[in-house]
Amino acid sequence: MTILQGVPRPPKAAMLLAQRIVRDFVHQRVPAGSVLPTERHMAQTYQVGRGTLREALRLLELQGVITFQRGPHGGPVLNDPDAGHVAHTLTLLAQLSGTPYRSVLEVRAAIEPLVTRLATNQMDPATLSELEGTVSTMRRTPPRDHAFWRANKRFHALIAEASGNLVLSLLVDSFLGITDSEAVGVGYPEGCRGSMLEAHHEIYQAIVDGCPQTAADRMFEHITDYERYAERAHPEVLADPVTWKPSQTAHRSR
Repeated sequence: MTILQGVPRPPKAAMLLAQRIVRDFVHQRVPAGSVLPTERHMAQTYQVGRGTLREALRLLELQGVITFQRGPHGGPVLNDPDAGHVAHTLTLLAQLSGTPYRSVLEVRAAIEPLVTRLATNQMDPATLSELEGTVSTMRRTPPRDHAFWRANKRFHALIAEASGNLVLSLLVDSFLGITDSEAVGVGYPEGCRGSMLEAHHEIYQAIVDGCPQTAADRMFEHITDYERYAERAHPEVLADPVTWKPSQTAHRSR
């Protein structure tokens, strides 16, 4: 029998079913947190066997679309879009291709100024207040404290969320997780705390003043300043390939 080279295999039944289930979630506007119907009901609805249905649900679980909840009223639960799953996939692909941490910082320097410009034009008062709170937390917390880095990460995440572009927000949040300063060992020393705080304050102030280009320019400077510091103080870390860690969600038991 001759095997045709380059002819793609048809999608598996479970993959097609998973895509169909997601389309139905969107069409029916199923809210996050909803417990999905029983396996029997879903198998009847989609006219498939239990094995195909379970494989499709497993695919959705691995992609972070659903989580299996334990207990008598448990079952598959629809999740909110989670940047952790995007980061998980990006990190795995980055490690397999030998991508260094430096490359992720370069992408952040390209994307975050755009995100900041968009956010400046539409940030609501509540988000602006929370953004100011992150700056205040960093001002009164030493860099060796975990709260300092949580506030730093939240500052960038808030701006990404306020951009109004979910794709950009998920990407930024993913990159923040991949380049987490504590995790990769490129934290700012106490002496650099002032310049970091100044950058956050100036970005915040430009957003308050409604100056999108100023805010974007300052964000670019902030990220490139950090990249230069890391290159000078920890060149070996930036040259290391991104390290993948298995997603905890992907391994939850049913």
